[in-house]
Amino acid sequence: MNKLILITIFACAALWGCVHADNKHTDTSLDLMDACILDTRWKLVELWGKPVAEVERYPFIQLHAKEGRISGFGGCNSIGGGYELKAGNRVRFTNMASTMMACPDMNLEQEFFNVLSMTDNFACDGKTLALHKARMAPLARFEAVH
Repeated sequence: MNKLILITIFACAALWGCVHADNKHTDTSLDLMDACILDTRWKLVELWGKPVAEVERYPFIQLHAKEGRISGFGGCNSIGGGYELKAGNRVRFTNMASTMMACPDMNLEQEFFNVLSMTDNFACDGKTLALHKARMAPLARFEAVH
């Protein structure tokens, strides 16, 4: 039990400690479309074209403009790291880390975290967000939570 507590404490420290100064907007020519992704809590509603079941505590991401970091929840574990935005709705998530809690079914969370690592662009209208890799169909779809 003590080992689990220590691992959890270490993982939490690593999660929040991984956010560092090179997480930035790398292009000053960002347009308004790029900005719509920022400072909104995005609830995961679809992954790989399949709806995500309603749960008490839903998976989400949030890109914090001021801090230049991403935070979120995968269904069992918290996630954090950095992001880079570039013109043309380009995004890359960097230095990602998560807590390491074990839960009964972690398939959705693992796929969700894999999608974040693959993403290189997005589409956003302020109400919905879609993450893409190249010109593939959306890897994930989100709805804004207010």
